[in-house]
Amino acid sequence: MVKDTFNNLPEAKRSAISSAFLKEFTVNKYDDASISKVLKTLNIAKGSFYQYFDNKLSLYQYLIQICGLKKMEYIQHIKREDYEDFWSFWRALYQEGFKLDKDHPKMSNFMITFHDMMNTPTLKEMYHTMRTNGLAGLGAMIQSEVDSGAFRKDVSVEFMAHTLLTTSNGLFDAVRTKNHVEFEQHLTEGRPIFTDGFDQYYTELMENNITLLSQAFNSNS
Repeated sequence: MVKDTFNNLPEAKRSAISSAFLKEFTVNKYDDASISKVLKTLNIAKGSFYQYFDNKLSLYQYLIQICGLKKMEYIQHIKREDYEDFWSFWRALYQEGFKLDKDHPKMSNFMITFHDMMNTPTLKEMYHTMRTNGLAGLGAMIQSEVDSGAFRKDVSVEFMAHTLLTTSNGLFDAVRTKNHVEFEQHLTEGRPIFTDGFDQYYTELMENNITLLSQAFNSNS
């Protein structure tokens, strides 16, 4: 996916290249994102790009990979056993997302806009695979809650996982719809999303979502 030539570059240069392309793919749809424009800004010859990556898709996959690894750095210490219930655990994961957004806004912006790309023909299969894997991970967490008696047993785990993932992604859409101009400005400028009141609004939506889902999922509902 990434050639050794790129991995052998000085860290500062790798970071500059990654940062520039994270922004390009955030403000433009995949098919509209321009490799040439970014390379010109970075003063890098186009031939050098193909010494780093096979093509545009391999670059995009690399960006997904580094963002995923960065996200794991933030959430890997969040353990379910440290929280009294699933929803406290789920809330803690969101809080780490706020921290990542503040510390690494371009990565956060890229991940927020990733699901906008799901109908892009080139990315459709990759998006489907990632969504399937995400649902499997959520399903495993939900199954543990079902097995422990915390979650109800009369609704399929698969459907609960789908509902949890879909409503979680929908929170970003709600913030974006209500504050469209400001939201897009943050993305264009590479600024954190969860500032200027967006954090309070998103937290309110998250709590509403948890209230509804907990009542639907919990075994005592």
